[in-house]
Amino acid sequence: MFRLLLIFSRTFRVQHIHDGVHLDDDEIEIERATTFEEGRTLFEASPFDMIVADWEIDGIGAGDVIDAFKKGGDTRFIILTDHTHEKMFERALNHGCDSFISRGTEGADAGDEVAMCNHLIRKMIRERDVEQVERLLLNNPMEGVAIIDSDGNVLYANMCAVSMFGLKAEQESLDLVKGMSAFDFIHPDEHDRVRFKNARMLDEYGYQKQEVRCRTVDGREVFIDVYATRIRFRGQLAEFAILRDVTEFHDKGTELELALDRLGTLNHITSHDMVNKLTAAMGYLELMRLEGSLDPIGLPLAQKLNTCLDDIRSMIAFTQDYQEAGHYLPVWFHVPLLKAQALRQAALHDVAMEIDLMDVEVFADPMLDRVMGNLIGNSIWHGGGVNRMRVWDTYDDGDYVLSLEDDGIGIPLDDKETIFEKGVGSNTGYGLFLVKSILGITGISIRENGVQGEGARFEIRVPKGRYR
Repeated sequence: MFRLLLIFSRTFRVQHIHDGVHLDDDEIEIERATTFEEGRTLFEASPFDMIVADWEIDGIGAGDVIDAFKKGGDTRFIILTDHTHEKMFERALNHGCDSFISRGTEGADAGDEVAMCNHLIRKMIRERDVEQVERLLLNNPMEGVAIIDSDGNVLYANMCAVSMFGLKAEQESLDLVKGMSAFDFIHPDEHDRVRFKNARMLDEYGYQKQEVRCRTVDGREVFIDVYATRIRFRGQLAEFAILRDVTEFHDKGTELELALDRLGTLNHITSHDMVNKLTAAMGYLELMRLEGSLDPIGLPLAQKLNTCLDDIRSMIAFTQDYQEAGHYLPVWFHVPLLKAQALRQAALHDVAMEIDLMDVEVFADPMLDRVMGNLIGNSIWHGGGVNRMRVWDTYDDGDYVLSLEDDGIGIPLDDKETIFEKGVGSNTGYGLFLVKSILGITGISIRENGVQGEGARFEIRVPKGRYR
């Protein structure tokens, strides 16, 4: 709410301006006073954003009137005057007058005064709103804020921003960084990358976001998350940047990455050794069978043991696959690339494959091809005599939908949700669980919505923004 106080000794002038100010009722509240004391009483009860007053009220001159009301506050003051003497204007400005409305001797009537008053009120409301936003942003104690000119020089930085670079949060630091190059705080190895990415993203998208390796004034290395967009600041083109110190998260991320790499190496070595031992054990069982070392009682037991060993080998293979899921950054995967793998896999099992895919990319884990392989394998192994399969895609309610169906026995209604849970299934019980995990990394979902007796149908749904 913008509060306006009118102070004029002549009632008709107060009424003219009061009636002439046309702003929405919910934007402005107007109070009127015809004496100095009446105006001061209203102001002390609740301060105003703007005061429009006569040059002289009850014998009190403009300078003293302004001093009585402003008192270091943010109230804007407009004087209505017929004076034209330069010294008088200078004196009022020195006391804090923001503008003048002339009712001079050139025939300016109340209509002119009202029009000018309307113009100045609207202008000052806009300026006040901008200043409030600037104060909130620039004095934000939680986020660093900097404004950089087109040459990369600092026009403004708040306390939070300067403290990120090892400077004390005080006015002297703010004055120090003004005019410095932003690249004085960026690690030299980052200069070319930052310049290129900054220009490309701002030109292409109108904003840019990146993590930047920086250096503090005492030489420490810090990592700053930067979000910037172009603005006009004090008449020139500039970049408005929000800064966030992510050094702690970056360090922890690096430590976690190293730990994961070590665990991955250990898991790979252990899995490799275990598979070798399992292969040897299965080989010895086969030799025993071929040499007739197994009697009629031992032979079926050996076959069951061989099956168990094969299941263990499948589980080890799953742990390796599951470890890789999410290990690499998601990529834009060209969906038609799935076609060759699907055709090759179907041909190995004498299954007819029909594929109809659009030229679409989806944002997914690089193991997306493993997803398709597992789904095709699941249909072949558990579909109960699958002869034909079909892969196609479409759009539905803003989503991109990739479907795979077969002509097998289908999946019972009660099992449609549980088949994606860990350990559920007639083999290792991990294949569809892995599929759902890989897709879920980038917010892609999967469901089975076929009809039992007619075949299974898996529907992969990619939300808007994750395909192009």
